[in-house]
Amino acid sequence: MYPDTWVHRIYRLHGRSRLSYSNHLPLPIQIGSSSASTVYVTPNGILSLFDGSNRYFNDPLPSSSIPPFTICPFWDDMIIYEGEAQGIFYQITGGGQITFEFLLGHFPEGGVTNPVFHFLVSYSTARPGVFTYTYLQIPDLGASATVGAQYGTSNPTALQYSFTEAKINPGLVLTVDTINNFIGEGSAC
Repeated sequence: MYPDTWVHRIYRLHGRSRLSYSNHLPLPIQIGSSSASTVYVTPNGILSLFDGSNRYFNDPLPSSSIPPFTICPFWDDMIIYEGEAQGIFYQITGGGQITFEFLLGHFPEGGVTNPVFHFLVSYSTARPGVFTYTYLQIPDLGASATVGAQYGTSNPTALQYSFTEAKINPGLVLTVDTINNFIGEGSAC
């Protein structure tokens, strides 16, 4: 049985994002054909199973720089600025629904100082292997990020929506289906 509502802060320390944090959840997360109750989350916008990564320079997918079972809602060189209301959080609601919230900074580029990036990743045990990425505030529109997922061990399957392309507009919603191997595009209402 899952708790009705459970909010937890994964990462709130400030500084450069070189660490991956393991979190044991009261429900399993499935990526492709593999599932686990422990996920590894980084401030660099990736979640993975079985192993973490401190890789902050992003690559096109598939990438051997990150674990084989990884979702990349916004893989980029991110930071949590000291004194800012930023961090990575998750909330579990009844019925096996979990939402990860990323509220992060990005290293200054193009004269923009302390830009704030805000996006969500939702998952439900009722739809194994399917993730919803919702983008609320993306100042550079993803111009330096990788968005997608990879899964599998010897030759990982890659679903790549973008690699260093400015196409992540606020309100964009992506459905990343690691079972049927597709990414669907929509918008938040």
